[in-house]
Amino acid sequence: MSEEVSRIREVTCRLADALGEADYAIIGGVAVGYRSVLRTTRDVDAVLAVPRSSLPPILNRLQEAGFIVDVARVLKELRDDHLSHVQYAATGTRLDLMDALVPSYRQVVRLATWEEIEGHRIRIASAEGLIFLKLLAFRLQDRVDLRSLLAANRGKLNFDIIRDLYTQVGEVGDERWQCLERVRAELDAADREA
Repeated sequence: MSEEVSRIREVTCRLADALGEADYAIIGGVAVGYRSVLRTTRDVDAVLAVPRSSLPPILNRLQEAGFIVDVARVLKELRDDHLSHVQYAATGTRLDLMDALVPSYRQVVRLATWEEIEGHRIRIASAEGLIFLKLLAFRLQDRVDLRSLLAANRGKLNFDIIRDLYTQVGEVGDERWQCLERVRAELDAADREA
C-alpha cells in the first residue's frame, strides 16, 4: 500500500471513529476507491445528515481524534454554505464536511452501508449514491469515476434508485444523464463482445 493511500485510510478511520453511529457517508475518492477501482485522492469527503444540535459534540470528537477544528467557523460555514473543512493535524490532510440539507443528499446517507476497513466500522456511500453525486459534479474526474463505478458494479446496480435521486435535481435525458446511458451502453457492448 502506498504512503498516500495509507495516510488517507488513517484519516478516514479517525473520522469514522469520531463520528461513531452518526448519520453520515464517506463520499468522494475514498468511497469511489472502495466501490470500484482504488485511486489516489488528496482529501477525505463526508456528508453529514445530523441535527444542528449534534454538530458541536461531533466537532469536539473530531478535535479529540486529532483534527484541527475551528468549531465556530465550521458551524457557521455548515449553516450558511452547507460545506466546510477541517484538517488532520498529523498529516495535514483535508477533510471536507458537507451538510445533507437537500433530500437527495439525505437519501445518499440513508443508502450508505457499514463496511469494515482495518478494524474500523465506516459508513460508505453506495455505488448508486456515488453515481448520483458524480452526475451532479460532472467534472472530468467525476466522469472517469462514473465509468469506474458503472464497470465495477455491473449487474448489481439499482438504476431506479439512481434515476430517483437524479430526477430530484436534474432531468432524465439531459447531457449528464445521456453520458450515463452512453457509458452503460458501451459497457454492455463490451460484455457482449467478451
